[in-house]
Amino acid sequence: MQRTLRVLLPLCFLLPSTIGIARAGEPDNWSRVVSVGDHGGVIATGAPWKVEFSDRLVGPPQCHEDNSGCEPRTVCDNPSKPNPSTLEAMRCEGAGCSAVRDGNAVAVTGKSTGTAHVSFDLRDESGDVRHVAFDLQFAEPKALNVTRKFLESPYGARYASLPGATHTFCFKMSDEHGMALRFVRDALVLTTTGPASTVTRDETCDSFEVTDAGEVVTTYQYGDFTRVDHLTVVSPDDIESIDIVDLEGIDVSEVHAIEDDVLAAARTGSSIDAVACKPTQTYVLARARTKSGAVALLPGRVFTVAPAELASIEYTGREQPIVELRGAARGEGTLEAEMNDVKGSAPLEVREHCVPPLELDAGTEAGADADQSTDASADSDARPSM
Repeated sequence: MQRTLRVLLPLCFLLPSTIGIARAGEPDNWSRVVSVGDHGGVIATGAPWKVEFSDRLVGPPQCHEDNSGCEPRTVCDNPSKPNPSTLEAMRCEGAGCSAVRDGNAVAVTGKSTGTAHVSFDLRDESGDVRHVAFDLQFAEPKALNVTRKFLESPYGARYASLPGATHTFCFKMSDEHGMALRFVRDALVLTTTGPASTVTRDETCDSFEVTDAGEVVTTYQYGDFTRVDHLTVVSPDDIESIDIVDLEGIDVSEVHAIEDDVLAAARTGSSIDAVACKPTQTYVLARARTKSGAVALLPGRVFTVAPAELASIEYTGREQPIVELRGAARGEGTLEAEMNDVKGSAPLEVREHCVPPLELDAGTEAGADADQSTDASADSDARPSM
């Protein structure tokens, strides 16, 4: 497959040129270009880190006039095509490293903290050999920080959830000094035991749904490094009491560690204000205490507003705990949460909350007028007489 590199040049620069060094057997004025991809940063030991390389033939510019814009211009294309080659004399020294070819990449695994010096030769079909060398910095992972967005997964490891809840955990890895490490995403594996669904994953996070009451054990594995956490799932039949938590002052989109108690300073059972004059972020959740002593966060579907026309409930998901209240009509009422005939409630006031424009008091205005009068008099005195 042939690929072209597009370069825009003014006419005065249209001189014969090549990239790299031409060799025998190549078409006239074509050159061989060998390069390696990203190999910066500090990488966690324990999994192969891939560094891509490229071996291509690049031809001389092929130019034509482009009249599509306001002014004619000359457009030059550099044709490019793969140059098949064989990797030879692979070497890897330092950081207890090993290296193997993996398609158009070199997979380097470090076993200890240090610098890996990687080098190899690329011999193409004409016998031309190019030497390639680069360094990779490795460090042993000492901490795997599991985090979650509070809005998407408020439970963390502090609060129990109910069957049907989704837990979404993200992660970052660091060395003994707390420095962030790059790592191979596919090599970081989360497994669960207990009542949980199959783990789904994207580039940064893992998600799973809890399916029944019990304990879910999550285990992250990266090479020889392991982290284990325990999550509690309770039955709706175990609920004894419910209170409503006002999340005022808590940034629900903020990222927290799995062990953080984000609700430690939250208000419960107090009057909750929803603003009627404009949409706002008035967030609440329902928290239950169970017969077993656990504290669980209930799904958002447990909420109702009385009277119903006072405010609407906006769900991030009916099984997600946090809901947003949007005031609809000015007045007072009750926000209620109920599950399995156990109820909790908090007074709800919907009020206009628009800040009036700032007004200067009479004394300030009078003082300002006096200052302006004084300034005008001074200007009059300063003007020359005619």
